[in-house]
Amino acid sequence: FDLTPERVRKVYDTVARNGMNAAELGEGLRVCGIVDFKESKLQQVFDKVSMQGLTVTPDEFEAVLSRLKLAQLLFVDADGHSHLNDAVGNAEALSFRSHKNHVLSYLDYNDSGARQPVQVTDRNLLQFYFGHRATTWSTSDDRLVRWVHLSSLEPTMLMSLTVKYSLHPLAVEDVLEQCPTKIARYGIHYVVAIEQLCLAGPFNECSQTTRSGREKVQVVGHHLTIFCSGPPALDTVITVSQTDRSFALDWPGGVSKENTPTQNDLWATKLRQRFCKGRSRICERRADYLTYQIVDLC
Repeated sequence: FDLTPERVRKVYDTVARNGMNAAELGEGLRVCGIVDFKESKLQQVFDKVSMQGLTVTPDEFEAVLSRLKLAQLLFVDADGHSHLNDAVGNAEALSFRSHKNHVLSYLDYNDSGARQPVQVTDRNLLQFYFGHRATTWSTSDDRLVRWVHLSSLEPTMLMSLTVKYSLHPLAVEDVLEQCPTKIARYGIHYVVAIEQLCLAGPFNECSQTTRSGREKVQVVGHHLTIFCSGPPALDTVITVSQTDRSFALDWPGGVSKENTPTQNDLWATKLRQRFCKGRSRICERRADYLTYQIVDLC
């Protein structure tokens, strides 16, 4: 799932001799893991992308590869078999791997304000993954910034985001392995990993219950990873929140997410509230400022 610009360009330059023809397109796709792709479908894709031309450009190759990888991930039957060939030119008529509702959401904003958060469900899943955000909205000429939030670790969703946004595989590995708190840069993305300790049970920050002082304070561990697209665009922030799997070993006597209501995404709730305020400073800035705000809230 390495679809970083550097990797894709390397494959293109290795396979294509003087522009990329249909046969070289097929070879490039095979190098990147798109196998068993029918020749008729390959020719259909080539004709569509090249506009009946003779070659495919590097940007066009990257677009084809990312969309076919997404189709390979999403159009899977109950037995785990991909329907990639059937998806070409007929995606809306096929069933796809169902996503858990209310786990993935996004919010778009610019200096004119913020739109309402959108939950990604089976109804709008194809539009989210295969579509494009609006360039601007309202009367502003400022390009939209998008915040994408995954509130629990769902492998298919994470892999789909990896493909859509060309996340670096080493950064995704940090998410899966729940690396210690760190700040790094992988390719075009800045990555921040944060280990959190949160209050759990009825005496968390949002509770109206008054403590008597006799109750034990319970804590639970969480892990948050932030991806921020680098300059010049600075137009996307992706956050992945998950329960700390090693918490029980590191903090004996702690509680698990399954046993108690926790404040895993309390910071996300506060952030959405900030977006709702008129003339929010967050809306006037780009993705790097949003990243600072998330770190501050955590």
